[in-house]
Amino acid sequence: MQINYILTEDEFIDAQKLYRATSLPLFRRILQKSLPWIGAVLLGAWTLRMFWWWPAHYMSQVGPYTLPRFAWDISGFVGIMLVLYGPSQDLAASKQYIEEPGFQCPVTMHFSEENVRVESETINSEVSWNSFTHCVASESLFLLYLSRKRFFIIPKRVFTADQVAEFCQLLQKKVPSITRRTGSTLN
Repeated sequence: MQINYILTEDEFIDAQKLYRATSLPLFRRILQKSLPWIGAVLLGAWTLRMFWWWPAHYMSQVGPYTLPRFAWDISGFVGIMLVLYGPSQDLAASKQYIEEPGFQCPVTMHFSEENVRVESETINSEVSWNSFTHCVASESLFLLYLSRKRFFIIPKRVFTADQVAEFCQLLQKKVPSITRRTGSTLN
């Protein structure tokens, strides 16, 4: 079976999200999901403290910068940074896609019983099925892992319905572990 595709920026960003959702330790996944919420609480508390809880005469006082006020200002700054943490992950992935020309060139992949052959302007390799550690399937992507952090991104849009079924059967025979995400069509 052979597929040809050019990876889109949205697919690359989705692959990075899928990687973070499935490959990171549980503690880091929970932390990444909760950081923007913690930031929103800190920012909300800072906003209330600055503009609602403080009496007007206190806001206009000129004097030494006190430790409690400094702590509130720091919490406001930290809150802003944590709220922006989530979108910054997508911006980093987008920047990586734009700056790396290898992600934007046409890719041809050949799947056989023995190996996977990958050809593009930046890579020409043959990888034995034994080299793959696991696969993650979502409703729009397959991630074929060579190691914990190295994987091939294969968009499902490049397969016909018959090819998806054939590829899924090949994966089930050749890849030791397959993780399915919600909406995955992997049988």
